[in-house]
Amino acid sequence: MTKAWMVYCGDEWVTLIHADTRGKAIANARQWIDNSADFIEFRATRFPEMDDRKFTYQDCKDAGFEYDRDDDGKPYFWNDCSCDICEGEYKNDV
Repeated sequence: MTKAWMVYCGDEWVTLIHADTRGKAIANARQWIDNSADFIEFRATRFPEMDDRKFTYQDCKDAGFEYDRDDDGKPYFWNDCSCDICEGEYKNDV
């Protein structure tokens, strides 16, 4: 089973990552920001509703994940997960 995690970067943003452990989820999320920013706190919480499921906008929304919206009211959705389930698709598919 591949576990789903919500990884928070300080109070600024959250991303969804599949990983075996909390530490691996945080390490995967850290690759998306400047690695010299050691002062930024990362924390990860489980999102079991999305275990073994590809992160799509609708599936995540149905599982209870809330998305921020841009100025036009369109939800921000970006799949940052590069696991086999998500197939490394870094795309906005809202």
